[in-house]
Amino acid sequence: MRQKTRKAKTVKKPPIRVNLAGEGELPDVKINQNLKHILEPDWISSRYGKSITKIQEEGHQFVISDNLHLPFRSNAIDEVYVASISLDSVTFLGPTPRTSEILRILKTGGLFILNPLDPGAGRKVYRKVQGTLRRMQS
Repeated sequence: MRQKTRKAKTVKKPPIRVNLAGEGELPDVKINQNLKHILEPDWISSRYGKSITKIQEEGHQFVISDNLHLPFRSNAIDEVYVASISLDSVTFLGPTPRTSEILRILKTGGLFILNPLDPGAGRKVYRKVQGTLRRMQS
């Protein structure tokens, strides 16, 4: 008697999404990277006026690091978001996220979304192709 072979079901993993300089403003992006100033007791988010405790209660996680050396493996992130801050510059808080770091952590074929909440600010979507970011049609 022949045995039937079963095909293993492929379980599709949800995309790994990271919001650089994030304050929990993107509901579908639960990993927010930010600088250590958000740990100060009187810190509140600039967009919604919430404390880090409140944002964490809503299911968001925070990774505290500088922007020059993001603590993510190379080619590990499916989608990277940056909302309402400049790239490759310096503010009173220090350096902002670097394009080179975004390229390093983003998987090939991954998406980089700039200004996801502000269509008026020029929401831009890029895909990582052959080690570079290529702008996609909006």
